[in-house]
Amino acid sequence: MIEKRKNGTFYPAMLSIAPIMDDSGEITNYVGYHQDITEQQNMEKQFRQAQKREAIGTLVGGIAHDFKQFGYISAIACR
Repeated sequence: MIEKRKNGTFYPAMLSIAPIMDDSGEITNYVGYHQDITEQQNMEKQFRQAQKREAIGTLVGGIAHDFKQFGYISAIACR
């Protein structure tokens, strides 16, 4: 959910609501918890970027390995 701060800016938020029951199991009240999740979303974004960089590094390493092997095979074939 998106919430609005007092200064007018918007931020992502998480809202959890749970019932409070009495001894007979009847709902008497509700309790709610509201949390700003901006930092959590930023951390998730950074994690996804790190995963992308790792995948690109693995791909580039594999390509470099293939070129190295190809160069080695070409050098043997030229002899």
